[in-house]
Amino acid sequence: MAQVQQTAEINLGEVLRQVAREKEIEYERWVSALEDAMASAAKKQHRIKEPVRAHWNEPTGKFEAWIVKKVVETVEDPAAEWSLEEAREHKADAEIGEEILIPISTGGLGRIAAQSAKQVLYQRVREAEREKVYNEYIDRTGEVVNGTVKRFERGDISVDLGRTEAAVPRSEQARHERY
Repeated sequence: MAQVQQTAEINLGEVLRQVAREKEIEYERWVSALEDAMASAAKKQHRIKEPVRAHWNEPTGKFEAWIVKKVVETVEDPAAEWSLEEAREHKADAEIGEEILIPISTGGLGRIAAQSAKQVLYQRVREAEREKVYNEYIDRTGEVVNGTVKRFERGDISVDLGRTEAAVPRSEQARHERY
């Protein structure tokens, strides 16, 4: 059983790389999105109001999560900050400006936490895909590109450009052309 579990954990890294390739998202950005999703899930699971940070440990193939507390002189946000005295109760040599990480469990995340992680992950993937398309076309402003007319919407034309769709407003259309 331990052998099977270890193989599954090691393969997670390969799965992450493959998904990053398929979605054409940089691997580091994909892992960062997963870390944010796991932080959100851990926060939801443990009903934590404090800031949570997660990290994917590639060698072990596991996610780790921590509550993050910043050591400050005067506490303005008790959920995210500790005074020096409070911090020294957890870490004897704590200094002002330091962040103290308190480990929390990421095992056995429930259905609601998993839904939260899924939602964060989908949002980050959409953002990355949108940014990629934007960066692909931003330098081509004013350039003529080929596309396939998909539909007409209130006088505008929707054109399929391959990875994305574009809109040709009525003001940019030639009146004598048939599409």
